[in-house]
This record gives sequence, structure tokens and C-alpha cells, in this order.
Amino acid sequence: MRVFPEKLAQYLEKQHLEKTPAALYWIASDEPLLAQEACDTVRAAALKQGFSERKIFYPEKKEQWQEAIAEANALSLFSDKCFIDIRTSVSKLDHAALLEYLERPSSDSLILISTDKVESASQKTQWFKAMEQACAFVPVAALDVSRFPQWLAERARRKQVNLSADSLKMLAEHTEGNLLAAVQELDKLALQFGTAAISAEQVEASVADSAHYDVFALNDAMLGGDAIHALKVLHSLKLEGTNALAVLGALTRELRQLATAAEDIANGIAPQTAMRQLGVWDKRQPVFARALQRLDAKKTRDMVILMATVDQAVKGMAGRDPWDVLESLCLLVSRGSRELDA
Repeated sequence: MRVFPEKLAQYLEKQHLEKTPAALYWIASDEPLLAQEACDTVRAAALKQGFSERKIFYPEKKEQWQEAIAEANALSLFSDKCFIDIRTSVSKLDHAALLEYLERPSSDSLILISTDKVESASQKTQWFKAMEQACAFVPVAALDVSRFPQWLAERARRKQVNLSADSLKMLAEHTEGNLLAAVQELDKLALQFGTAAISAEQVEASVADSAHYDVFALNDAMLGGDAIHALKVLHSLKLEGTNALAVLGALTRELRQLATAAEDIANGIAPQTAMRQLGVWDKRQPVFARALQRLDAKKTRDMVILMATVDQAVKGMAGRDPWDVLESLCLLVSRGSRELDA
């Protein structure tokens, strides 16, 4: 069945009380922070239900799926019940194997699958309809731009960060719809000011005081076409010990918007119309427009492939250093080529 994110905790609690947990939960999203929070909610509920042993899989090939399913089917006579954490993409799902397993699922295992968003065309297929009926499918949609200030205000309230209307607006403009970055900024403000009232000037000063390079600077340099600065920021992030997957996650939203806009333009839609339809912030449209002058649909398809390769490289499945792939991604977006001297 389909479970919406805002009802997930309630759904899991009901299952716990009735002792009828779903055999498989499928979290599908392109928004890293919201997807991770949904996964964390399922994991916490699984622990309450006794699924304390955890095994993580990154299956792509059939034999890798067979290994994950075999682990789910393994008897648990003396050990703890097992939480099977599967991380993959929609295109790599072995839905036939999963549907076969779900006909006779093991009571000793609970499976969580996290993937990217399921496109509308895929949701019309027979295999998807069968999966949705057999498991708990949780589609986590990206937050609409218009709802971002409200979402940010709610997060600030939860963290007891006391923002005025002006300081909230300042923070919203700085983070520009990037949820992960917004949460990081709120955490920093909470440490700096506690529960004291925070003015717009203090938010601005806090943002300006960030001495280290952050992913916003990387995104700005890439989209703005400054390859040298983009590489400098990227290398600084690497030296600071930043997780490569976190860098990718923070870049993903705007790069996916860029790829979709390039496809729309290739299909005859005016750039301004394409950006507006995609919900690109007004403040970001000039830098997006410059990037779209460098990048046509073919190049943005290459960009999306590189993004997927970073994810695979982090998981050890690409035979490459993820930071090398991120460097190629930086150059492609900022120069329209993977070579600096192109």
C-alpha cells in the first residue's frame, strides 16, 4: 500500500501495536534529507519490534539481489531478527525476485529499500502496481519551493532556534531550498545563540563567518562557470573530510533541475518558462540561465550519468575515486567539458 511520509510514523506505530509489520518498506525520493529521515523512522520502528541485527546491501546485478534475498530468508534460530537495508536505484530493482519473496516473506526479517524517485511512467507498469500492493511504498516528494519558508520555520521551532520574520527570510534566501544545508545552518545557529532571539543581522553575520568552503560556494561556482574556483572549493571540502555523498546530495536538487530545464529547452520551451515551471528561485534564475547557455540536453545527460557514478564510487562499485568523479562533474557543469583546458 502507499504510505505518505507525514503518516509514516503513525502507520508504523499502528503496525507495532497490532504486531503486523510490513515485510518490506520502499522509500523513494530524490530529496536526500527527507528520504534519510523516512529511512530513520522505519529503522527506529524496526528496532522496537526486535529487528536489531542490520545488514546493508547495494545490489545491482541479479546475483547480488539473490544474496540479499537469501539473507532475508535465512532462519534466525539463535540470533536477533534481521533488518535488511537495501540501497539501490529504481532502474536496478529486481522486482521479480522481490515479488517472489513477498509471496512468502520471512517473519525474522524486515526489508527496507531506498531508491530514487519513481517516475510517473514507471508507476503505470504492472510490476510497480504489484510491488505497491505487496509492500509499504513511501514516496517522499521534493519540497515545493513555496513551502520552504514554512518548512524552515517549523524546523527552527523544533530545534528551539528563535528566528524573527526577517531572520527567517534571510536564512531562507541563503539556503535557497536546500534542505540539508538549511538544517546545518539551523544547527550552527542553535549552538551559537541557544534559545535567544536571533536577528537578521546575526544570521547574516553567522553565514558570513563560515570560514570554510561549503557546498553552496561549490554550486555557485559550477553554475556560474568559474571552473577554477569550483575546483578550489571541491578540494577544500575534500581536505576538510567532507563526505563525497553529502556533497553530491547537496548538489543534486539544482543539477536535476538544470538537466530537466535543458531537456525542456531542447523540446522548444523558452528558458525562462522552463525555469519557472521547475520552481527555480527568482534569485537563482540568472545563474541557471548562464549554465543553460553552456549545457545542452546531451551534456546534462552526461552530467546525470556522472552524478550516478559518484554514488556508485562511494559504494565501491565504480572502480574510481568519488572525488575524481566529482571533479569531472565540476568541470562539465562549469566549462561544458570534463577537461579544464577545453
